[in-house]
Amino acid sequence: MKKLTKTTALILSALMLFGCTSNSANGSVGDTTPPSESSVTDSKNESKVESSATENSTAIELSNEKDGFIKDSKGYLSFSYENDKYQVNSVSIYSEREAVDDIYIYPTNPIPNNIIFGTLYWPVAIKCRIAGESLYFSEKNKCGDVTVKSSEYSKSGQEYIDKISKLDNMNASNDYMLGVYTPVIVEEIIDTFSYHPDFQVGDIIYIQEDYNITRDLYSYYKLKNQDTLKFLQDKLDELQNVIDEELKNGDKANEKYITEMQAQVKKYQQMESEYKAYYKFVEESDTPVLNLSVGFPMQKDKSYFAYVNSTKIVDTIDDNSYYYSYAQKFNLGDEEPESLGENEKYNWFHYSYIYGWANMKEKYGDHFKK
Repeated sequence: MKKLTKTTALILSALMLFGCTSNSANGSVGDTTPPSESSVTDSKNESKVESSATENSTAIELSNEKDGFIKDSKGYLSFSYENDKYQVNSVSIYSEREAVDDIYIYPTNPIPNNIIFGTLYWPVAIKCRIAGESLYFSEKNKCGDVTVKSSEYSKSGQEYIDKISKLDNMNASNDYMLGVYTPVIVEEIIDTFSYHPDFQVGDIIYIQEDYNITRDLYSYYKLKNQDTLKFLQDKLDELQNVIDEELKNGDKANEKYITEMQAQVKKYQQMESEYKAYYKFVEESDTPVLNLSVGFPMQKDKSYFAYVNSTKIVDTIDDNSYYYSYAQKFNLGDEEPESLGENEKYNWFHYSYIYGWANMKEKYGDHFKK
């Protein structure tokens, strides 16, 4: 597997696919001792209480209703993923750009040393299954009308952020909630890797999923600092400047070099066209579009292998416990990995996912036997 820097990952994601800038850089994790204030749960029973987001639900208006969202009496926005409710899509699928097997932005052997980056600091391996409706954060830290995470850190929260900021491959600026958080019941804590989870078997926790359901992909990815269209335009400007500078050499200009740069321009122009076409398709679609990033959505009535942080997200202000997690969850209770059927060949994370699934199946499959 090729190691990729964050910049390289962004370039490849733009080259191939979808706006995902998380990288799979390997490396040590520095001080691996979580802060003490996050090490223990207050009550196992408290975390078993269903979120208010799944109670007293009524359909909300206009496009949200069409997209399958519901809003409860407290203002939480939720939905339930079902295969036949959403069309699963992405830039690469929509553009019918076939996956390649020699570039992996995500690791093919997702063991802890390979997956610690972004917001996954001290991963714990769990077996889990869906326990209710997912919550949807369409704005940073805000689910529907409810602000779930404080914009200012408490003293203990700031100490936590200061601690993780010192670790390799960490970026504390990613400490915000956006997109999908799904409640799961912890069926088994498979491996703690010497970390100390602040949850127990039987607890219900909300874990991050790596997809979105929005009609405004441009704004969504700007919130995540993943403005692919701007990246592509900047790249086109850069290439054109290189060509213009070379042309100033007149008869001495390197024609072969110019031709190569012009080919690069055409490639980036094609990618820009694909992204714009897909964003427009999503915005105007009659049925809701589930936009894949680097993993499949979890489904009800299945048990999944998942990596989640050992400690919950700091400074949330409701009664739920939320956890950052590794993007790919593996359906190890099944005999085959998830698939998009005929469209799977256009799924850009196909190879990293199936190799990762096979490795996790071999290592942890016994935990999922019926």
